[in-house]
Amino acid sequence: MHLKLQTCGKMAILRARSLTAVLFLSFTAAHLCNAIRIPPSPPASGFTRYNMVFLGDSLTDQGNAFAMLGAPNPSIYYKGRCTNGPNWVDYLTKTVKQYPQTRIRVQNYAFPGATACPSPLTRAAAPFITDMSDQIAALTADVASKKVRLSGSKTLVFQYLGTNDFLFFFENLQATNGTTTQAEIAQLVRDTITCRVKGAAAIAAIQGVTDIVILPIAPLHTSPAAPPEYRPVFLAIEAFLGNETRAAMEQLNKTLAAAPAGTPGAGVKIWVLGNTDWVSNGAYQVKPPFKYIDTAPCFWNPRPVIVITPGIQVCSDPEDYFFYASTSGATRTVVMPALSSMGALVSSLGKRLVSLSCLGAILSALSEDQVHPTTRFHEWFANKGVLPRLQDLGVLP
Repeated sequence: MHLKLQTCGKMAILRARSLTAVLFLSFTAAHLCNAIRIPPSPPASGFTRYNMVFLGDSLTDQGNAFAMLGAPNPSIYYKGRCTNGPNWVDYLTKTVKQYPQTRIRVQNYAFPGATACPSPLTRAAAPFITDMSDQIAALTADVASKKVRLSGSKTLVFQYLGTNDFLFFFENLQATNGTTTQAEIAQLVRDTITCRVKGAAAIAAIQGVTDIVILPIAPLHTSPAAPPEYRPVFLAIEAFLGNETRAAMEQLNKTLAAAPAGTPGAGVKIWVLGNTDWVSNGAYQVKPPFKYIDTAPCFWNPRPVIVITPGIQVCSDPEDYFFYASTSGATRTVVMPALSSMGALVSSLGKRLVSLSCLGAILSALSEDQVHPTTRFHEWFANKGVLPRLQDLGVLP
């Protein structure tokens, strides 16, 4: 008899003399498909084409700031990246390009200092910094003018922002010796989630977009400025952000799925790549392991990366460090809510924690402690963190 079997995306004509042989061959083929992840066969044109668009901050920028400002310092930062080598975008796109018969186009709108929500203070101090709405507007304009063509089997837009919203909020309090309340901090959390969801909706409306990838905020609790006894506080905030972001994006997914065919955003899918915990846990999964993870970075930069500071000495063994560089400044005390009030905030985030009266001072330190991991972690983040999650979801082969 003759039998056609679907074998990992390829049709095979198998000639069998008995039903037993057919069953054996079917069983073997199925297990081979499960054991080996093979990209699907390319379309008739001969190539599988992807567009990959990146929105983000200094962790994602591949040289936009350098092209505009000549910074970060090329003598200590790699080709406009805020690290000592390629960043996660470089590693991810390089891996996808290696798929058989695959072609990709990459567009990167990320910029150091970018926030998820518009920041009037940032706009006034550094108007060249593009927040998420600016980056989406630039992408929209480029598509409308045909400068960027989103044609292909998939267009993936990656949204990796939100950490700076927290850092800059407390930096402003620090600069003004201001005060805050648990209600204001809770509102900051809600605003960040809302901005990310509105951003995803705006991205979905861009013609040609098929998939939106939402990455969790970078881990605040791993900073060298965060004392171990207070890291559970940041973990609670990160977990709340992740869970609420997922819920909000799931609702947006339902709205897009129900949209009439042909309307903006109809059929676009949003993929949330989990919470921050897998990112921070990755620091302990890199091989060979880092010698220094939650201690000092390879070097301290006294000013932001978009300002070149002469005379900085880089350590001799940067690959031993999880953090390549940390931007550190003078600290002031920020008056925070009373312990009971802060306890209510963190309880509302899903955890009961004590000893929170110093949270403001620590968040103040974090606001001027903008850390950037080494290229070894960027590689892990791309190829062991982001990529397998996209593969498991069926977004990438």
